[in-house]
Order: sequence, then C-alpha cells, then structure tokens
Amino acid sequence: MLKQPSLLLCGLVISLLAGNVYAARVKVINADFEQGWHGWKKSGPSAISDHGRDDESSAKITGESGRVEQDVRVKPNTDYTLMAFMKGSGQIGVNTVAELTEKQKAVNKFQTLTMKTYSDDDYHPDWEKITVDFNSGNSDTVTIFAAYEDGTGRFDRFRVLQKRD
Repeated sequence: MLKQPSLLLCGLVISLLAGNVYAARVKVINADFEQGWHGWKKSGPSAISDHGRDDESSAKITGESGRVEQDVRVKPNTDYTLMAFMKGSGQIGVNTVAELTEKQKAVNKFQTLTMKTYSDDDYHPDWEKITVDFNSGNSDTVTIFAAYEDGTGRFDRFRVLQKRD
C-alpha cells in the first residue's frame, strides 16, 4: 500500500524539479498538426501524414524545398528552447530577426534587418525529441521551422519554452 503514495510523491517531486528549468511556454498554434496546416505556412513537398508520434498527424517533408514554418511571439533578449519530435531525416530550427547596428546600416543603407538561424538536424529511425536553444535577440517574433535534410522526415509536437534566469 505504501508503494503507490511513494510513487506519486516521487512523480510530484520530479515534475516540480523539471518545471523549474523553464519559466513559460510560448503559444505554438496547432503544434501537433491535428488541425492540418492551421497556423503553419508550408512550401515545397510537404504534407500532413497520418503517422503522428502519439496521435494521428504530423508534418511530412519529402523534398529539397520542403519546409513548414510558423511565427511565434517571444520576449526580446530572452533565452528559449525549441523542442519537437522528429522521425526520419530533417531539420528543425529558429530564425530570429534583429535590427542592424548603425555601422552595418551605413555599409548597406537598404538593409535594416539581419537574420540568425539556430538549427539541429540528424537522422532518427524512430520518434525522438530534438531541441534547439536560442536567444530571441531584439525581436518579439521568431520563426520556428522544420525543413528537408535528406530523405523523408516527419515532425510533431512543437514546443517553445522560455528558460529561467
């Protein structure tokens, strides 16, 4: 009889400790693709797959120009982690946009923004959680994405979590 309360207490302690790593979750619309493309922009050979990690859908990218992306609101100059589950081959990442310095603007007066990409890519024969750490820079919006790497890739359950200070 004591085993169940002990397991429950251990689970509670672990979840509290794990919860201390991140301060907040950023809203990602339709993070698991259960509503098709709602909230996402797609390009190239990409489709909604009927094979999700633990549900019925995921994004499937099968060709060189294949990509899905979504703009999400963040706090400027803040550290975050992008998490997603991936099966097969592909890349997840974040594009951040920040204003250029005055010196950079003087070199090219028509360019006002610079883009930094954080990404992780690999091959995973089974669903695996992939993470990418990034800083939002001066921007209050970043673009999260999944893209073609080589072969077929499936992507599911995107999360953006703010790190604690």
